Amino acid sequence: MSVYNFSILSNENTDARNIKKLAQKRNVRFVLEGAIHKSDTRIKTLVRLVDLMDEKQIWAQSYTRELNFNNIFDIQESISREIASIIGSEFGIIPRKLTGEFLSQDYQNMNVFNAVLKFYRFQLYLSAKTGEEAIEALTNAHDREPGSAIINALIGAFHGYYYAFDLPNARESYKLFADYTERAYVLNPDSFIVSTSLAFKCFINDEKDRFFQLAEKYILSGFNTTLRIGTLAFYICLYGDWERGKKILDCVMTRNVGYPLYFHGVTMLYYYRKKDYELARSESEKYNLPAVFWSPMLKAAVNGQLGESEKAKSNINDLLKLKPDFESKASYLISIYVKEQELVNHILQGLRLAGMKV
Repeated sequence: MSVYNFSILSNENTDARNIKKLAQKRNVRFVLEGAIHKSDTRIKTLVRLVDLMDEKQIWAQSYTRELNFNNIFDIQESISREIASIIGSEFGIIPRKLTGEFLSQDYQNMNVFNAVLKFYRFQLYLSAKTGEEAIEALTNAHDREPGSAIINALIGAFHGYYYAFDLPNARESYKLFADYTERAYVLNPDSFIVSTSLAFKCFINDEKDRFFQLAEKYILSGFNTTLRIGTLAFYICLYGDWERGKKILDCVMTRNVGYPLYFHGVTMLYYYRKKDYELARSESEKYNLPAVFWSPMLKAAVNGQLGESEKAKSNINDLLKLKPDFESKASYLISIYVKEQELVNHILQGLRLAGMKV
């Protein structure tokens, strides 16, 4: 077996004693390095990401591929794309680290960048606090740059969440959702952020043909970042193409440590609809977003199916604290996201077994 070392600081002496000095010389903070191990039929790549500010490894991964004479460049490109997505996409390792540092400071002259970061933070955590911060930043950015397609798209998507979760002023939010996302698409139809925000609007509004046109255009483009491709796969599942959507989600969730936790809502439903309630419950426990009523609702449904009455009762209490009028609106609220009536009925059955009057 032969071993080859590599680093982004190649052709330099990069041992531990001088790597920080060399990085400072080049104004480098993050170093990606590793090794390639080759045998007759397989190639294994080991990589790690180091933050030189505190000299800590912040991510590591290994990739194994079957090797033949014709696929060496395909291996190189596929691994490079995966690594780039993991460390550099919207929810990648480096952006998440920098976002936390950025939001702890006051950058008065970077309104648009600040707004985008705060919207991503809202998407990641879906809480009242992150929502308030996001819409304030987005509104301020829009006041300064009303022609920004991205800011219009994210304001639209923000109101889309408010409508979909039936939060205060949901009807007004739906109009703003539609207006801002459509306006953004007119401003820049080639932006992937704009396109996926519009795809969200088409999904919520049940514009199925238009949604799949946008989704296919994006998936075929090859620019499959964690958030965007995962979100589209999320909606593809809920539109009924479960096997295809789940396959994409599995890939995203396996290769990226920073995916949004709400992806587990769909993986839970994947097993729930197959009546594999143990796996469904396992997935529901990973859907840990305490500010969103879907989290306790899904737990209540699966615990109802499993006959876990005490756990289901606790889930129902959490659900009704978040959404006191849920029982009277259950079918409507579930069907905003779940497009198959049979699955809607299946969820309602689980909630009845849990003790809810829906």
